[in-house]
Parts: sequence; structure tokens; C-alpha cells
Amino acid sequence: SHATFSTLVFGFLAVLVAREIPPARRWIVYLAAAFMIVPIAFARLYLGIHWLTETLAGLCLGLIWVAVLGLTYNHHTTKSVAWRQLLVASVVTLLATDMLHVGIHFRADLKRYQPQLIEQVLSRAAWWKQDWRRLPQQRRDFGGQHRQDFVLQWAGTREEVAERLEKAGWQPAPTANVKNMLLWLSPQVQLWELPVLPQIHEGSEDDLTLVRYGDDPNTRWLLRLWDVGARLEQGGPPIWVGSISQQRLEPRMRLFTFAVDDPLTRAPVDLLAPAWQGLRTRVVKGANPNERITLITD
Repeated sequence: SHATFSTLVFGFLAVLVAREIPPARRWIVYLAAAFMIVPIAFARLYLGIHWLTETLAGLCLGLIWVAVLGLTYNHHTTKSVAWRQLLVASVVTLLATDMLHVGIHFRADLKRYQPQLIEQVLSRAAWWKQDWRRLPQQRRDFGGQHRQDFVLQWAGTREEVAERLEKAGWQPAPTANVKNMLLWLSPQVQLWELPVLPQIHEGSEDDLTLVRYGDDPNTRWLLRLWDVGARLEQGGPPIWVGSISQQRLEPRMRLFTFAVDDPLTRAPVDLLAPAWQGLRTRVVKGANPNERITLITD
């Protein structure tokens, strides 16, 4: 219905406007309508709501409907339309309804279309012995490619994990906003001022991101943790999988400054050890024979 009705509304509006302008410039109107219709159809595919065949069928149905309406309108109507007023009224109405819809339904829609995790319930003994292999051991990006290894599997609540890490010297990562994103345009900026952008694992952003600064002001360590839907016992705490990488301040062309991840950097052994002091830990070999995964639980 989204593809069909967007094609119908914007397509017929384009027919009404294009009828009143010279034929040589009508393609501009239809192209503008396509720029409104195609992103809506693509969004349905991106969110996994419809299949490609369903979306194409909706577009075709909308085009047929617009063609019938356009032919009928042109055949029976001789009066011209004040297309400028029509276009202004349509844009104002569209913006007003969009703002109203976003204000009322955005949070509910965002929650509805979030990727749904398939929950795995693992017993403590089985996870500790061999079921840790069932959890992701490498981060998979938007394109499905393995980008870096996960070096942690930590069973605990979000509050407990964050509290232990903060006591060990870690702090919440600076999130992106307009102010600190503009600092990318400055050739003279400190690393702590730049935001940490989220990373994607199987379509989901990292759930908990912390940073730690050392003696070098141009580098910082990043710890990213994902909730992959694994639970320790029924109703128990989540098992977080995490990666550690180093970010380095990199000027570009003496005009820009970025914080660039080096996913191949190996963290020192004692970097996270204070955070899990007093907890049970076990080091195992992951999918990458050169990397180790630390299991952590109470």
C-alpha cells in the first residue's frame, strides 16, 4: 500500500502540474515525483516489510491507476490549473502532515521496525564449556562482511557491566551531535572532542560504547558491546559480545580531522582486567586462531 499510494498521490500531482507547463520541461516534474516515490518503496525493502516482487507490484498498480486518472482527467477537463498554487499547497500540506506524524508516531514506528533478536537461552555450565561457540565471534557489517573479532563474552546486566567498566577508568563515549560533528571541519581539535560513531553488527548498532584515554592524547581505546539475544538461564542476564579497537586522530589535507578506527590493534592484556576483578574468567580460542575470547561471569 505504501508503494501504491505514494505512486498514486505524487504521480497524479505530477500529472496535474506537468499538464500546465511546456512539454519540453515536463520530465522535470516526473523526475521530482520519482524522487519522492522511489525512496518510499526502497524503505519498505530496507525494513524488510515487503519483498521486491510485492514492491514492484505496488508500483505497477500505482502507475496503472495514475495513467487511468491522467487520461480521464485530460479527456474531460479543459480548464487550466493554477499549478504554482497547487504545488505550494501540496508541499505545505505534506510538510505539516509529516511533522504531525513524526511527532506522534516516530518512537512507536522506530520500535516496531527495530531488528527482532531471536533469544537464545544457555545454561551457565554449557556456555562456559562449549556453547560460547554458538555466539557471534566476529562483527558482521551492513554488507555481511566480517570486519573484526569479538574478544569478550560478558554475562551480566547492562548496569553492572557499565558500572564495573567506569570504575576501571572507562567512560561513556561522546555521541554524535551537530556541535561535535562540525569539529571534523577543524584542523586543530582534540581527540576527546570528536564523537564516536556507532558500528553495525548484523543490522544493529552497538548497545554500549565506552572509551578510555591513555598517555597519548592522539589515541583512545574503544570498547563496543552488543546484546545478541543470548541469555544466561531463563530470565537471566544477557551475554554481551564485545570488540576492542583503538582510534587515532588523523588530520586530512590540513582541513579536516577524523577519529579513525584501527580494528587490527591488539589491546594490552591488562587493559580490561581491573573491570572484571573478582569475577570468573576463562580465555578460549575463537574462530580466528590468532585471537582469544575472554568469558566473564559472576
